[in-house]
Amino acid sequence: STGGMPIASHTSRRPAPACSSAASVSRSDEAVRSYVFRQMPMGTSWNDALEIIDEHEWEIQQTDTEHGLCIYDGAGAATFATDDEIKYHEEAPSESRIVGVKSMFVRLGEFYCPLHTAVFAYIAFDEDDKLIEVAIRTDIDGP
Repeated sequence: STGGMPIASHTSRRPAPACSSAASVSRSDEAVRSYVFRQMPMGTSWNDALEIIDEHEWEIQQTDTEHGLCIYDGAGAATFATDDEIKYHEEAPSESRIVGVKSMFVRLGEFYCPLHTAVFAYIAFDEDDKLIEVAIRTDIDGP
């Protein structure tokens, strides 16, 4: 006897509705990365990227015209590469990879779900000023 209590419910629950947000930034990092690549395909020039960023009302937070990105694939993180990281990586490759020779850090948007969340893209360009990589960063403000 189960004491009148159901053993298991076989009704499927619908997922909670998605939180409202600006554009496509409330999705997974990979979905946001794909969205950015749809707006700025691989090979987009630095100058065209600046125009696209302006058209989408994204906000450039920082640019580095002398360094690419240091991407930590295992941790899903990226930063501007430093001279030391570039030198170290050449001498002893690690879990990170150095991508590009120019880069920028762009604020794509924000949303609340329920905490304030800001979404950014690190964008790397090669020696010909062509876009070659995008890495997404999500910052969540705690209570």
